[in-house]
Parts: sequence; C-alpha cells; structure tokens
Amino acid sequence: MGFIITLLLYAAFFVLNDLMREKPEDAKPATGIKATTATEGRVVPIIWGTVKLEGPNIVWWGNLFQKAIKVTSGLIFKSKTTVGFQYFVGLQFGLCRGEVDELRKIWIGDKVVYSGVLSGAGAVTITDLKLFGGDKLGTGGIDGTLRFHNGDLTQIASTYLSTYQGISGEAPAYRGNCYAVWEAGYIGNTEQLKPWKFEVRRIPDGLDLATAHLGQNDAGDQLVNSNDANIMNVAYEAFTDVDWGLGIAAANIDLGDWRTAGGTLATEANGFSFVLDKTVPMPEFIKMLEQQMDGVFYFDQASSKWKVNLARGGYVVSSLPKFDSSTVVSVRSFSRQGWEDTTSEVRISFSDRSRDYFDTFGVAQDLANVRNQGGVNVSTTIDMQGVKDPDLATNIAWRELRTLSVPLAKATITTDRQMYAVSPGSVIAWTDDFLGIVDLPMRVQRIQDGQLDDSKITFDLIEDVFEFQSASGATNPTTLWELPSDTLIAMPATEQLVLEAPRALVIRDDENIPNRIFVAARNQNDGAALFKILHRNHPTTPVGDYTENGEGFDFMLIGELNAAIT
Repeated sequence: MGFIITLLLYAAFFVLNDLMREKPEDAKPATGIKATTATEGRVVPIIWGTVKLEGPNIVWWGNLFQKAIKVTSGLIFKSKTTVGFQYFVGLQFGLCRGEVDELRKIWIGDKVVYSGVLSGAGAVTITDLKLFGGDKLGTGGIDGTLRFHNGDLTQIASTYLSTYQGISGEAPAYRGNCYAVWEAGYIGNTEQLKPWKFEVRRIPDGLDLATAHLGQNDAGDQLVNSNDANIMNVAYEAFTDVDWGLGIAAANIDLGDWRTAGGTLATEANGFSFVLDKTVPMPEFIKMLEQQMDGVFYFDQASSKWKVNLARGGYVVSSLPKFDSSTVVSVRSFSRQGWEDTTSEVRISFSDRSRDYFDTFGVAQDLANVRNQGGVNVSTTIDMQGVKDPDLATNIAWRELRTLSVPLAKATITTDRQMYAVSPGSVIAWTDDFLGIVDLPMRVQRIQDGQLDDSKITFDLIEDVFEFQSASGATNPTTLWELPSDTLIAMPATEQLVLEAPRALVIRDDENIPNRIFVAARNQNDGAALFKILHRNHPTTPVGDYTENGEGFDFMLIGELNAAIT
C-alpha cells in the first residue's frame, strides 16, 4: 500500500513539474543580413585569363524572409519553441567588367559548391543542406538558383531583380558589367553571410590572333597553357581602351609586329591571368606586362606607331647594328659586375591555380654560382602577379636566373645620328679597341634622344645573356602530399542496417516526422569520422543515381549470440 501511494505521489509531482515548467523564450528573427563585402565606390575589377574573384561586392540584397525552426518540449503538456530561423534572401554580386566568357567554379567559405563550364549567361542550381553542418549540428546549408550575367553589350535585365529595382518593373541591364544574382535562395540559419568566391574566365582577342586562347599557336598546334590570356591581347586593351586604358588609336599600333610577338608568347605558353581591382597608373600596369614577357613597348618615330621588342636570342652577331669607332662619339661609363653582385637563386612568387590559387613559388638555383661565392646562396624573390601556372613560374625563374647569376657588362655610350633606327630592347654589336672588346652583343635598356642643339644619342646597354650557354634545369617537383580522399566507399552489406522506425519511437520524436527509417553502420577502422547516407527511389526496383540524404556521426556495435534464442 505504501509503495502505491509513493508511486502516485511521484506521478503527481512529475505531472505538476511538467505543467509548471518555464517555457523557453522564442528566438527573434534578424531584420537584415551581415555581409563584409558591401562597399560603395569600390572599383569594378577588370580580369584577364582564368582568375578567382574573392569578396565580390554585394551591390544589393533584399526579399529577405525567414522560416522558423521549432522544437517540441514537455512530455505531457507539450509546447513548441522557436530556436532559430532559416534565412532566404536575394543577393546581387557585382563581379567585374564584361564580357566574361565562362563561369568555372563557385566557393562558399572554403568549399566548392559548383564546378563546371557555364559559357556566357545562364543559371546554376546549388544545393547542399549540410554545407554549414545542417540544422542540428551547425548553421544549416545552401539551396537555390544563382543566375550568371556575363556582361555582354546585349545583356537583358534580370527578371528577378526587376521586381525590386528600377522603374516600371524593369531593373537596369548593367550592360558591360558581369554580375550574379542569388534568387531568394536559402543561405543558412544565420544572418551572417558566408564569403562567396567565383572563378571566371575572360580571353580577349582584340588583335585577332589565330586563336584567342593561349592554348594554340598560329599553326593551330595545341600547347600546354589554355587557361590564360595572351599578353599581347592584354596590352592591346591597355593601350586602346578609352575608359580605363591609355586611349591610343589602333591605327597608331603596329598590329603585325604585335601579332608576331603574340605568336611567340603563345608558343612559349607565357600567358597572363590577373584581376585589376584597384586604381593603378596604366604605365605601371604595362611595366608589369613587360616584366612577365621580358620585352618592351616603344614608340617608333619613323613609322609613328607603337611596336614591341621581346628579349630573345636567335640573332646573328655579324648582322647586328655596329657600335664602333665610326659611330661611337664617347663611352660615358663601362663596368662589369663581380660575382658578389650576382644571384644564385631566383624565386618567382605566384598563385597556383591548380592548387586552388595557393600562394607559392617557382624556384631556380645555380649551384655553380653558390660555389663561386664561397657556399653562400644569394636569393632574390620576384612577384609575378599575372602567373597562375607552376610550369610557367619555373620557366620564368630560370629565365631571370640566367640574367642575374652571371657578372654582366654594362655601358653608357653616346653615338651620332647614324644609330637613330636602333630601338629599345634591340641588340647591337659593340667594338672598342681601347677596352679590347670585339662585337660584344649588348641589349639596349634605355635611349636618350638628342636635342635640337645636340644631335647625339645616348644608349644604356647591358651585355646580352643569350650569348652565354643556355641554363639547364627542370621543372620543380610537385609536393608528394595529397588531399585526404573523400570518395565514398560502400560498407559491407553485413555491417550496415536499414529498417523502418518503430511507431512508438516516431510518435515520441519532437520533430513529429511521420515516416522515418533508422540507419546504422559499423566503423571500418579506416579513419572515418562519419558515414554518409545515400538513397534512390523508384516504384519498383530502385534505379538511377543516388542522392545524399544525411550523415551519421555515431557507429553501431555488432555482437554475436552464443546460442540461438528460442
């Protein structure tokens, strides 16, 4: 009797406690989103080649709505509490100037959510409800449609944005500007917007080369590098564009000369991929192009056109312009470097596209130079912002080392007007009886033309490296480290379990989902921290592709009965 009374009292107190428990306070929804890349007055980037746009400017957001996330509490007197919200919003990302050829990849945070080739304008669907850990263990995921507008000059207005921007139900077309619109999709369970990044490609061809891509030469042969723009096409835009370039008329450019240089750079797979996202004086930008291609642009007075000289070998010394006693007025200076002035290692700083634009180096070393300097390794680092290919970075490192690792002669020489046709970047043959120099190939670094009352020309010269034996070396070996594999491997059928959830457990579940299955799997001792659940549906026999439908973080134990149960 005493036991029954105690049990009844316990039950009464239990019911009373459940009835009088304090109900948790409902969460409040955010009234806006938080984004770190919404900035007025920001420069609209210009891109060449294949690049990664980080922190694109969010020029508009709107159409925000929330969906409450509720949980049920209480065992007898049940109540629902709002613990958070799923957020849906429209976003407009300002990317760059158009016309962009392709959208290649999208990251949210550090995870790739789209990888493919979207040529021109179009839409991609992004769905990963577990991207940020899901509703239970994280801050949700992503789900929706991103529409890409590539910025061509016939671009039409966004149908989605027209509901919220512009007059009379039509948004601006933003022609000439590439942008992307997230059309009121799910962005997770927090108003803090994760950083979006886009890989896009633009290959201009203002020079009308045999191919706009650097992947072929004039003969149509396929080459190594097909991701980058030809430097000469980039230079053509920088010289001729009237909005951001120098605004030089195309008629004042020696197009044949530039196309020849473009063919040489294509054969060498020396391409350019770069994001110009800040105000830079155009001569400074052109200097960057000259450094990567190892050449110089100059204005030819005789033809009144802009030409280009690439610093390359292949010349015949006897055919070079002669600087000798018949043309040289004076030798203003002459010197030769010592070994202590040379470099034994060159490091080219660049972003490696094949490693998700990881900042790294292409390296070249001259061990003979190290020995000449008593075992001291003298290193120089050169930043090549337009390089995204490791092989190209290594080739440039060897090219630069060839110049820096040898003590070269330098001279400043004044000549008469006979040398007026010698251009910057070209090679001359210098002979000086007093210094004992005979037909020494020297490359022109700078020219100072004479004045009306002084017709002499002054040349700054440096000994040409192509007269030395070619450097020998190989491409830097890639790292042996590999990303851990995330390839799904099916578990043995005997060590996984799928069954319909018992009704008694379903009705007790706070989420009140009527149809459920239970899934379990045994740890395979392969280092896995979780297992993913895939499913496919069909009225009869399941066929088609599997779809990810969740993941488990706890593995089950397997036991074996000692004897049969009657």
